[in-house]
This record gives sequence, C-alpha cells and structure tokens, in this order.
Amino acid sequence: MSTDELAQKWPLRRVGLKVRDLSASLDYYTRLGLVLVRDERNEGKAGLGFGKQEVLSLRVLEGGRPRPTTLPCCCLARLS
Repeated sequence: MSTDELAQKWPLRRVGLKVRDLSASLDYYTRLGLVLVRDERNEGKAGLGFGKQEVLSLRVLEGGRPRPTTLPCCCLARLS
C-alpha cells in the first residue's frame, strides 16, 4: 500500500500528543513507518504523517513527569 493510499484511508484528520522527549518520540514513530512532514523541533513541535498528510502532531510537554512503571501498593492490595 502506498503512502498516498494510507493517507486516504486514515479515519482521523490529525491526532495530537504531548510528549516529554520529542527526539525519542520522533524516533519511535518513524520506526513505525510515519515520516516527518513538519519540522519545528526548535519550537518543540513536529508533525508526522503519510506522504505529505500530517496525521500525528507532537508537542513537548514542559515539565512533564514520567509515568510510574509499577503499580502503587494500594493497587496491588486490590488485585490480591
């Protein structure tokens, strides 16, 4: 399937995500097959897509905190 066909079949206009690490996010999504279509990294923004159509907008979340990688103790107690 060509990138133009992917763009035409994409059901959403564009999805926006706030990310802590723009470089790591760009690396991740380009490995999935999206291409950089709008490069505003110096402003903390970038757009990825298929062909020339932007389908994913990334923006740096200033002061963002990492998500917990483990469940808090109160959640573990409920699972038992």
